[in-house]
Amino acid sequence: MKMQHLNFIERLINQNQALKRLKPHNIMIFNVSGNLGYYQVKVGPLNADTNTRQIEINGQIYHLFISKNHIETIPTSEEVKNNLRGLVIMKDIMIHLIDEDGAGFKVKIERHNLDGVHPRNLINLGGDNGREMLQKLEESGRMAEETYHLIQEDILKSS
Repeated sequence: MKMQHLNFIERLINQNQALKRLKPHNIMIFNVSGNLGYYQVKVGPLNADTNTRQIEINGQIYHLFISKNHIETIPTSEEVKNNLRGLVIMKDIMIHLIDEDGAGFKVKIERHNLDGVHPRNLINLGGDNGREMLQKLEESGRMAEETYHLIQEDILKSS
């Protein structure tokens, strides 16, 4: 028997009684203080055609560590042994993410200067490679999507 995975909005609804009672045309806005940061979560009205709800998240993450292979909330032990050499540390990160169907897989970036992931401070321990990593992650949309997955787990653990 194949196990079916719940998407982000379904997992949120399972944890939140008020979301379970939310009428199709209503929206709900709530705040979450998580381990990674703090967020305002807006759950939009039910889209009758797709039976989905849009999720919009605004907030701030304290810090993220960026390497060639991953975006994480803490560096690996190997990276610590190497004195964080090769990493880019993003601090005080402003986020504005929109998930049109609430599934938790894809983030919509319309206005690059407003939507997405925007650090106020960067510590680049990767030199030119660090700048390239950041640029590729932002251009591909991977920065926003991987950050969104980290935020989802933080919201679910903190709700």
